[in-house]
Amino acid sequence: MPITRNEFKLIKSYLTKKGRKTHQKYIAEGVRLLEDSYRHMVFPKQVLYSKSLIDVRGEHLLMNFKKKDVPIVQISSNDIKLLSDTKSPQGIIGIFNMQEKTGIESFSKKIRKVLWCENISDPGNVGTLIRSALAFGFKMIFVSGDTADIYSPKVVRATMGAIFKVHIVKDETHNILKLIKRENLQLLAADMHGKPIHFVKKQVKSSRIVLAVGSEGFGLSQEIKSDPAIMVRIDHDQAVESLNVAVAGSVLMNEFQKVE
Repeated sequence: MPITRNEFKLIKSYLTKKGRKTHQKYIAEGVRLLEDSYRHMVFPKQVLYSKSLIDVRGEHLLMNFKKKDVPIVQISSNDIKLLSDTKSPQGIIGIFNMQEKTGIESFSKKIRKVLWCENISDPGNVGTLIRSALAFGFKMIFVSGDTADIYSPKVVRATMGAIFKVHIVKDETHNILKLIKRENLQLLAADMHGKPIHFVKKQVKSSRIVLAVGSEGFGLSQEIKSDPAIMVRIDHDQAVESLNVAVAGSVLMNEFQKVE
């Protein structure tokens, strides 16, 4: 059954932060992303496709979603382009429910490693950090401050499908700090003046950890870096003043991957 223009207008609103927040929906586009959603058993509420743009791989994906009773709607290539955030749309778009949780009550005691993103405004960096978090066993992500909207098209695309597997909690810094204290988690704060990685790894062995990374321009807030946080740094050649936050965060997560 075709969608109405009002329905299309509603879906288009998911491209905006206000629309996503109001309706708790977001858009993921492209064959690769939707294949990942299928692989992780996170099915869209609806799939829109253009017959003239979709390829054989996309058609196979549509068949798989149909088997899972996901509503499939054909729309024009022009409408697909209006909903797309890429220069060359692949002709398939999924509408998903937002899984972001607000409030520390959603914390799972089974989680041993958490990534905390504070004031990271670049969508590409946020998406890369989410992808690395999944790769290195950080199965929950705290988000605070002016961090880019997790469900914006650019962030979703940069996660390369990890958005469908990690648990995301958005809250105020003071609430997250209360959770860390309540759950007896060890807070590690990435800082160029911190202790070397190898030293900190020994110090936090067997601890449940929260690794906090902040903006490239200003780093983490003093509120996060205050005691009892342990500051940690990456040693690198002094010819480079600092590392990109996505690179630094990924290196640190990799280093702490085997801390159990």
